[in-house]
Amino acid sequence: MRFGATSVIAALSAITLTTALAGAATAQDSVGLPGSIGGTTIAGDGSYDVGDGPDEVKPGIYLSPGLENSDCSWKRESPLIASTVAEREGKYPFRYASAVIIEPTESTFKTPRCAAWESVTPGPPSTGSFGSSGIMAEPSIPGDGLFHVGSGLFDTVKPGIYQNPGLEGQTCTLKRVGPNFVTERSLKAIPSKTVASAVIIERADFTFESTGCATWEWVAPVPHSTGSLGSS
Repeated sequence: MRFGATSVIAALSAITLTTALAGAATAQDSVGLPGSIGGTTIAGDGSYDVGDGPDEVKPGIYLSPGLENSDCSWKRESPLIASTVAEREGKYPFRYASAVIIEPTESTFKTPRCAAWESVTPGPPSTGSFGSSGIMAEPSIPGDGLFHVGSGLFDTVKPGIYQNPGLEGQTCTLKRVGPNFVTERSLKAIPSKTVASAVIIERADFTFESTGCATWEWVAPVPHSTGSLGSS
């Protein structure tokens, strides 16, 4: 499946995750994310303004556990993102989680066919065009390469939630391969600007591939592994 979207990101001095989202949505799905802190929730189907108002989506990093045999998609609307392209393929039965970063200067967040999005804490430092200062001295992943996922001595990527500040004027592409699914996404920045990204790498994933991105910095551990069948 493929879709394109024009979206925006701007340079910012800080990102803060808030602890409430009043009225923006009710949870679409009863599947929660044990370990998520603060309670901020975005329903998995809808279009939401981004901001600090009571009916707006708060900036931050969010995680959706996914729905069985459903490809979760999203769009971030903002003038600094030139284009967004996503491809997904699943072999039944499948289920995988998704992560997204929403920055304060974005206008709208749209999400169809997803489970409820839950906030991830702790939040990252500023991304935008000023780059990332790194997080919690945890593992980082180079912006270019194909990496095996696991927790063994010879594995090159540890499961977790990561964020990427992007590279100026470049397209960052990420690809996850799991037991029954492949999901790939590219975010292209307009000239002289950057696009931040977030990704969850689950314990069930086989490989993670990154092309044209800055270094991926650790944000938080995986709170709830879904893998191809939604196992906890």
